[in-house]
Amino acid sequence: MAIANISGNILTDSGVATSSLLPLTGGTLTGALSGTSATFSSTLSVTGNTGIGVAADTNVRLEIKGSNTSGGHYIFYTMDSASSPLFTLQNNGAATFSSNIQSGNISIPTPTTSESSLYLQTPNSDLAVAAYQSTYTGVANYASKSVIQAGNGGSGTGQLLLSSWETGGIMTFYTGGRTSGYERMRITSGGLVLINTTTSGNGQLNVHNTASTFCINVVDAANTGNLQSFKNSSLAQVGSISENGTSTQFNTTSDYRLKEDFKEVKGLENLSAIKVYDFKFKNSKNRMDGVIAHELQEIIPYAVVGKKDAVNEDGSINPQGVDYSMIVPTLVKAIQEQNQIIQELNERLNKAGL
Repeated sequence: MAIANISGNILTDSGVATSSLLPLTGGTLTGALSGTSATFSSTLSVTGNTGIGVAADTNVRLEIKGSNTSGGHYIFYTMDSASSPLFTLQNNGAATFSSNIQSGNISIPTPTTSESSLYLQTPNSDLAVAAYQSTYTGVANYASKSVIQAGNGGSGTGQLLLSSWETGGIMTFYTGGRTSGYERMRITSGGLVLINTTTSGNGQLNVHNTASTFCINVVDAANTGNLQSFKNSSLAQVGSISENGTSTQFNTTSDYRLKEDFKEVKGLENLSAIKVYDFKFKNSKNRMDGVIAHELQEIIPYAVVGKKDAVNEDGSINPQGVDYSMIVPTLVKAIQEQNQIIQELNERLNKAGL
């Protein structure tokens, strides 16, 4: 049985193409059997084990030996009809394997697109593995370029880089198959992370739940009591969420070392000025007791966020919000003031014998 069919010229680095090293059958010999080349017409069939530049090994079907131990010499070189290299094996004079794919594709096991490529470098280089794809016709027919890189980044530590090659491109993550799957997460060009949604909203992290699941499930697996920390731009903690095994605490910074200029609070006066309503929300139709944000802002401004009548760029309402826990210090002071009034009245009644 023929091992290979070869049309055209057979080139050897060693200058040897004898019948003892290269058993040939089929075709018509038009060149010398010894020398640097042998030209055959029609199709050339090579049978048995073959050695090029080296004697054939009984356990190796095809063995090729380079003639130079320095870099820049090829032991295998293929090209297209325009003489552009397709696949080459270069003799680099070292105990390493080096491959260079100038154009075309390499895919395991079969190509998924006509414009994909795989690039491999030696382990001590900055880049170990890279896969590039200029056009992707799979999931959602994305046409933007994508890059996958894995290597040491020149720092001696391992890293994995997933990036969108195009400016303004996004990175998407799918489950359920390449062509019929569902998008589960994406990272926008601006660094916004979207999970189960393609709408960014106003958050850096946007999570949409499915069915009856929680958007975020936080577990204190180490039993430290710490669930979440909130920090300002200087990385100083300004709040936290913690748990004690049975309940949850929502904490805001209140350390005495961070405070100064202490003054008295007008508890009853401020509390009496707060208007409280029984109202109904327009969207849910739920009724509850509460305040109007901008009215409370005039009395306890730090309990309110946002500005009255503010709107977003699209004209939608940018609502104010109220932190009712911020009213508690005023409420405590009002109770203390009331207790003082009650004590004074009791003393007057006792003096009067009533």
